[in-house]
Amino acid sequence: MFFGLNKFLKIILPKRLFYRALIIVAAPTIILQLIITVVFYDSVWIKANKNITRSLVSQLKTIQDVYLNNKDNLDFFTDSYKNNFNFEIDINNNLFPTSSGEKKYRPIDRSLRRELKSAFGNNNYYLELQELGLIIDFLEKENLPIDFSKLAVIGHSRGGGITLLRTAQDARINKAITWASVSDFERRFPKDISDWKAKGVEYIYNGRTEQNMPLYFQLYTSFYEHKEILDTPKQCLVISQEVLVVHGTKDLAVGLNEAAEIKAAIANSTLEIIENANHTFGGIHPAKGTNLPNDLAKVVSLSIKFLR
Repeated sequence: MFFGLNKFLKIILPKRLFYRALIIVAAPTIILQLIITVVFYDSVWIKANKNITRSLVSQLKTIQDVYLNNKDNLDFFTDSYKNNFNFEIDINNNLFPTSSGEKKYRPIDRSLRRELKSAFGNNNYYLELQELGLIIDFLEKENLPIDFSKLAVIGHSRGGGITLLRTAQDARINKAITWASVSDFERRFPKDISDWKAKGVEYIYNGRTEQNMPLYFQLYTSFYEHKEILDTPKQCLVISQEVLVVHGTKDLAVGLNEAAEIKAAIANSTLEIIENANHTFGGIHPAKGTNLPNDLAKVVSLSIKFLR
């Protein structure tokens, strides 16, 4: 092998000493210049992508906030974006497409995922509770062909806890359903928060997307700033609406004992246990096929029956 390589090098390398010396001097310089160019370009490209995607995420968040809170001036808002940023906003009621053109290793997509992960880390229980209230406000204000007196909310896992809190604090809700819901947000915090507080962030692994998702320390501080309205066990005691609690016996993320706690705290509640069901009741994302998994189909059937 090495004999063949030596023979190949002898063929392609110049025979005269001057040209060999020139290669010895010039080659490292050229290689170094190429490395510097690639590193510099990549650094500038990453920074440019980061700034662009950060701006995009911020603008989308601004659009959402204005749409939810200031609909009287929507025309002025959309015209301003068009005139000042060449950014046309079209508001319609169509569903988002289910397919995605995202490329896992494309720089712009990597940057966008990074910024959205930051938004995930800055989320907290109080914001989710307020956002659910904004959705109900929207449904109430819009002239939609629905019977608002029969308003019901459904939440899964962490969303189940938010559903319980909103139900306790919002008389407009007629019924509530929780799927594999947590019963106490405070209990989910680690006992020793010193490392989390010092670093400012902890990470949880998302097995579906293979991402380490950030949880900034503001999640902890925000909870205790609004503990009175985020105290799920205490808030459950004042719920007068009908509540359906559904949980699986093989839920490894949220124990069955939490469903029992919710049932015990809410006088007008029903507990349905799905034998051998996991935290998602067999559901995965993206879904495979057109039929619901058996456990999830049972949950949906129980929920529909409860709402009738």
